[in-house]
Amino acid sequence: MKKTILKLTSTILILFAVVLLFTPSAFAKQKTPPVLGKVKTEINSLLAGMDKDLAETAKIIGKAGLTSKESRKAMQEIQSKYQFVIDCCTVDTKGKIVAAEPDFFKSSEGKDISSQEQVQFMLKNHKPVISRLFFAVEGMDALDFERPVFDSNGKFIGAVSLLIDSEKLFGGIIDPATAGVPVDIWAVQTNGTVVFDPDREEIGRSIISDPIYKNHKGLVEAAKKMLITPEGHGYFDFQALGKDKPAQIEATWTTITFHGTKWRLVVTQTRNGDAKLGIRTLSSLGLVKTDEALRKLAANPDFVAAVAADDRVKMMKYLSDFFKANKGLYAVEWANNRQINVFGYPEDNSLRNYDFKNNAISSQKTLKALQTKGEASYEEPLIEGKTGNYFMVPVFKGDEYLGSVYYIILEIPHKSK
Repeated sequence: MKKTILKLTSTILILFAVVLLFTPSAFAKQKTPPVLGKVKTEINSLLAGMDKDLAETAKIIGKAGLTSKESRKAMQEIQSKYQFVIDCCTVDTKGKIVAAEPDFFKSSEGKDISSQEQVQFMLKNHKPVISRLFFAVEGMDALDFERPVFDSNGKFIGAVSLLIDSEKLFGGIIDPATAGVPVDIWAVQTNGTVVFDPDREEIGRSIISDPIYKNHKGLVEAAKKMLITPEGHGYFDFQALGKDKPAQIEATWTTITFHGTKWRLVVTQTRNGDAKLGIRTLSSLGLVKTDEALRKLAANPDFVAAVAADDRVKMMKYLSDFFKANKGLYAVEWANNRQINVFGYPEDNSLRNYDFKNNAISSQKTLKALQTKGEASYEEPLIEGKTGNYFMVPVFKGDEYLGSVYYIILEIPHKSK
């Protein structure tokens, strides 16, 4: 009987210790690391300034109209003021983009974005809103900050929108703050999607459900705790790929709230084990760079077989899977050995049955890369008027060249500070 009681007591104590290992109440006892407090303060200040500026822009647009020259000037000014703002748009009461600045994104005008969650909120509630990370019609993952626009009579006439690069928004403050400091700071939505990480390939992935995290249960369980509590402190084990022993990672987190949207801001550092593991990297997760991932796709026997058989359904599945698994892409496409771009994913951003030989003036570098049948990396204008960074890998079946698979990352015009 005594043995049973002792065993039960030991079990309870162990469970109690596990609960204490990662508990929100520990945050009150543990002082916020200075770097985390500094970053939070600076991000809040930046967001408040942007909020004020967009409110002023909305007033100008309300008086001048959604598409007027005066409104476009105001849109250009706020877009150019913030390094992390991709474009500034006005949206009418039906959810259609009616004006976009800068000129680089003029092709967005006329597009219906009424199905987007934040646009629906805006049209229904006429209140400021910032979206979760999503794939925008401009061709990249981004955040969308919208403010309602009212005319001189107080009538709701639409919205003004800032499309935001979350990597630059957070990174512009986090990167300088952590330079030379052995910590990792990242930001995650309350649904588990990473909106900032020093490894850009992690941005847009769900830390709860993405396959790259499945072998790191300590990290996933810690993240789950973070998502349900606004602030906290604790420890978790992280077993890096290729390492014999896990490292103990200390984590402290807090919350940034902006117009109802919440981001957990997390700082981690190593307490026991390899100090480098406190700064999570792609290699420690087992994730390869996008270039290497494309090389693996080009060498995948099943993909090669699908290409050789011209199995377009299967090929498209591979392209769509690659696009979804590798964040930050504009498109991933397939061009055959006759220099014809057969298709790509997503289809709205891809060429279909496009003959590069007959369009050599606008696609000289792509045509040359296909003709040389080798790996290539280059920058070239897209047919739709934007500019892309290309990476191309040839596909062979034995010695036979079948064509090339390539991805495009949209090149956003550089802003001078």
